[in-house]
Amino acid sequence: MISFYMKLASSYDADLKKAADHVRHLVKNKGKTYPVAISIAASEFNVDQGDLSRVLNPPKKAIKWTKPNVVEELDEYTQNASTKNFLFKKGYNFEKPEDLKKFLLGGKMEIVLPHKISSMQNLTVDPKEFQKEIEDSEYGSSYKSMRDELQKEKKINLPSPIAFKSENQYYLFSGNRRVNLAIANELPVKFWVIEIEDKNPKQKSLFSSKPSVNALYHGTDKESAEDIVKNGVNMARSHKGYFGKGFYLATDEGLAKSNYADFADEEGEDGVVLKFKLNPTAEILDLDKPEDFEQYKNLKWRGVPVESLRHKDDFDSIMRDLGIDGIRDEGSFGGIVIYNPKVLKLERQ
Repeated sequence: MISFYMKLASSYDADLKKAADHVRHLVKNKGKTYPVAISIAASEFNVDQGDLSRVLNPPKKAIKWTKPNVVEELDEYTQNASTKNFLFKKGYNFEKPEDLKKFLLGGKMEIVLPHKISSMQNLTVDPKEFQKEIEDSEYGSSYKSMRDELQKEKKINLPSPIAFKSENQYYLFSGNRRVNLAIANELPVKFWVIEIEDKNPKQKSLFSSKPSVNALYHGTDKESAEDIVKNGVNMARSHKGYFGKGFYLATDEGLAKSNYADFADEEGEDGVVLKFKLNPTAEILDLDKPEDFEQYKNLKWRGVPVESLRHKDDFDSIMRDLGIDGIRDEGSFGGIVIYNPKVLKLERQ
């Protein structure tokens, strides 16, 4: 049941809106000044002049960016394989938290222009993609809390997002939700920027080594094969397997045929085996190697163990967000699951 006081408040808000419309009418059609029109409308609709002025001239939203507490941000390094890989390629590898803390403290506040934000690595800039991300209860509730506070208070204080700058390009370390909140409200973003140099240009990957794979094979039905040949690999049509949603390939052509192609077509027609070449720069976790297996077991996405997320429909995008193009595990399914189809090139049908 709606209380008397809630009804009263709702009625007052309605009167304020009517009074505001009347003010605009008096100014536009009767030639009244705003102060005179506000006085007249407030009296006619029995509303407070101050409230009416705030409706007509709502305070502008603003975010005051403050220096971030880097200690609170350290987990972004330990739990994000993509960030660790980015820094590792530049020659930075932090074994001790105090070393990472010292590194992060060496930044400065900097307003980053919109065109640089739109091309920033590790930042979700597509509104639809970000909407998917905040559907997660814990991650989303934090964003909605900031959004609601800004809507109510109009001016809020937030710690600056942290970004790395290398060769005039930016990589977001932390603050995806804060950046998106500012973008949604058309507000400038002041980052805490750490400039880094490429100390190890020859280093290519954080993972132990590149898998020695010359060719990969995908068994499927004739119709799906034709679609792949014509339009490329469509992750939306991929199925969930042992390592979540992805594009599964075998390292042995016979296995792709006997385990997949021969059973792919429900009408009894012969299946098709497609041959792919893997880009040698692809970031593949090879679980047959102890060091890569250990990294996979400890892998987290936004603080959540990746293994517990394999059932999610967007698992492929989660892995791409972590900077992982695929996983190899000969013991589980005899091949590689690819999350980023850009690392594959079709060789033949």
